[in-house]
Amino acid sequence: MEQPGYVVAVVGAGLAGLSFAAALMQESSRDHTFALCKVVVFEQSLVLDPGALRSLPLARVGLKALHALECPLVGAMFRQETDCIRREDLLKWFVSLLPADAIHFGKSFRGFHVDGDQLFCRFQSMDAGNLQLEGPFDAVVAADGLRSNVRSECEAACEQGPHRLRDLILGGSILFLGDARRAFRKERDLGLGRVFGGGNKAIEQGVQLAGSLIEAFDRAARPVRGSTSLHQVAMVLQKAAAAMRWRRN
Repeated sequence: MEQPGYVVAVVGAGLAGLSFAAALMQESSRDHTFALCKVVVFEQSLVLDPGALRSLPLARVGLKALHALECPLVGAMFRQETDCIRREDLLKWFVSLLPADAIHFGKSFRGFHVDGDQLFCRFQSMDAGNLQLEGPFDAVVAADGLRSNVRSECEAACEQGPHRLRDLILGGSILFLGDARRAFRKERDLGLGRVFGGGNKAIEQGVQLAGSLIEAFDRAARPVRGSTSLHQVAMVLQKAAAAMRWRRN
């Protein structure tokens, strides 16, 4: 039987977005998985950017997630907490697990477009400046950081946006990772402890969400009488990825 394909967009190519994309590709390729996924990553920067902090002290949650991905960068020498790893090396390893054309640089998220049951994203090209419509996508994962454009769009849509878009947001078709999951309103939230801990949590969340999405798509790929695949995806996502859906602070 031909495997159905599910397309997932990731907005942001940092630790959260790329760990999720890499884990999704690994999970999708396993023999026991019925669902086949394609992941497309959109990054505003023109190149892969590890950020101002070049090293990441590994905590237990980060180590566990990287070992689950069988990351060769965390061998015997990275078994203790506080061991550091270069962010650039980690990002490049995540990229190595993706298809060559999976990452699109210079794409700034500018909004959603809904056509029936299909979800599209608008991106502005940072070099040409024109708006481009990408999709359709079965799910969109926002990993675009502290000042998340996706989160801002969801907040506006849930206040006064189209009814169908609100349903997709609240139903779990748009999910959040890392700093995009929450808005920081106090200066004390921006300490180095949060930054280092946030990097490890971002990797952990990326791996966990990939597993949840594969579970959702895998169930949807096995149709139940009286249900459509899209309906099953929405129902399973509400349960499996509830903690990562949009919510007001």
